[in-house]
Order: sequence, then C-alpha cells, then structure tokens
Amino acid sequence: MTSGEQIYLVIVLATFGGFGLWVAYNTWRYDRSQAGRPEARRHEPAHHMVGASAD
Repeated sequence: MTSGEQIYLVIVLATFGGFGLWVAYNTWRYDRSQAGRPEARRHEPAHHMVGASAD
C-alpha cells in the first residue's frame, strides 16, 4: 500500500469515525435533555391550539 493510499484510508476512517462520534454526542445530549419528560409533556396543553376558537 502506497503512502497516498494510506493517507486516503486514514482520512476516510477519520471522517466516518468523527461522524459517528458526532451522532453519538447529539444522541446523548438529546436523551439527557428529554430525561423524565414523557410524563410531564403528556399533560402540557397544546401550545399550537392556544387562542384557537371552535366556531
């Protein structure tokens, strides 16, 4: 394997690895922000219906 091929392989692996870490971080952050919320969110009033009249 030439040095050019090795550099290309390292770049590809770093790109996919970095993307995987980014997805894992965002998933972890979203899960922590939603912790314990499903019960609380179930009883919230629908904000998009506030002020709507049923004529």
